[in-house]
Amino acid sequence: MKIDTKKYILDKNHFFNKKNKKKKIVLVNSFSKDMKFFKGWELRRNKNYKKVTPYTVDIDGTVYQHYNPEYYSNFLKLEELDKQTIPITIVNQGWLKKDSLTNKYKDWVGNIYSGDDVYNKEWRGHYMWAPYSKQQMESVANLVDYLCDKYKIERNSLSHNVMFEHSLSFKGVLSRSNFSRRFTDISPSFRFEYIDNKLLKEQTNE
Repeated sequence: MKIDTKKYILDKNHFFNKKNKKKKIVLVNSFSKDMKFFKGWELRRNKNYKKVTPYTVDIDGTVYQHYNPEYYSNFLKLEELDKQTIPITIVNQGWLKKDSLTNKYKDWVGNIYSGDDVYNKEWRGHYMWAPYSKQQMESVANLVDYLCDKYKIERNSLSHNVMFEHSLSFKGVLSRSNFSRRFTDISPSFRFEYIDNKLLKEQTNE
């Protein structure tokens, strides 16, 4: 598994450097079009911002590690959950809205979506979504496989993005949207079969 461990590194003020047993992998969006959100992570809260993840998968499939995934942040804002979770950020603008004046799609902060395709599906009050790239899908699946193997996380994927009442006790791969209906990541454009097929293949080979 090729992971860039040098380009986007967070210092120790952004996480708790206490090692914990990992039981979950949670997929989330950056809600941005590129890696510029990382600068916000570095500077917010007087450079003590802790709502961060140890990994990001960029649009081109590049995987960046920001800190040791054995540690934890307060990304999910529930300490016991955060301790046992490895969250992965996927660069994606999320839900989109068409500007009637410019006829262009924009994200939640007004940034223009420059992609060629838009995924259409009504879900949680929104109708259009930025797709995830094939390279991202492949990298996320490979990263999940790598983390499950390295940290002995159950090779179990929830395989959907809707609310799941047993998310807190579930062991395996989830989305942030599984925890609450107020979250819109991972979006309907995510293809869970990439993860499912990877985990199933590795189980078969064991």
